[in-house]
Amino acid sequence: MSDLSDSKRSWREQYKRMLRLRERLWGTSSVLTTEEEVFDNFYFFAVTCYHLVDWLSADPAKPIGETTRSAAREKYVTGTDVLELCRNICNGIKHAVLHERDVKTKVLTEMQPFDGMTQEDDSTSQMPKVKRQPIVRVDLNGELIPAQTFADLCIEEWDRVLADEGLDVMSAKSQQAQ
Repeated sequence: MSDLSDSKRSWREQYKRMLRLRERLWGTSSVLTTEEEVFDNFYFFAVTCYHLVDWLSADPAKPIGETTRSAAREKYVTGTDVLELCRNICNGIKHAVLHERDVKTKVLTEMQPFDGMTQEDDSTSQMPKVKRQPIVRVDLNGELIPAQTFADLCIEEWDRVLADEGLDVMSAKSQQAQ
């Protein structure tokens, strides 16, 4: 990893960060996650996902050609429901207000399988363990979808955009898996 002043930083760094944050949204079956952590991971993902456009326009290799950040945002984000929603979430976080007309979220608590230890753990119990896990749902075109599904849709859209630009998404994904 390079430091922030390194002029050789690439869009792939931000893309891989977005993939790692997507994994955080899925959580782990062995750790209880608080509502605050669930929202943090959702917001971190949205900010990282949306700002990939800035990394593309600032990449010294000019993978999307000579373009301004605002022109890149117009070309890749505007008109794409899921990336526009990412933008609205980012602006809401930045200004400390998520306007309901732009972003609607809801936290639900759902029962999920749990492989970890709890304070009340009884090793003789044959019952499968479950946990109450907060789940963020976000309104995309009138449908409340899990944050994980939202993240998958965002990544699918970026993959389409990057492939259309002739950029190698698969090598970034395989580097991430290592």
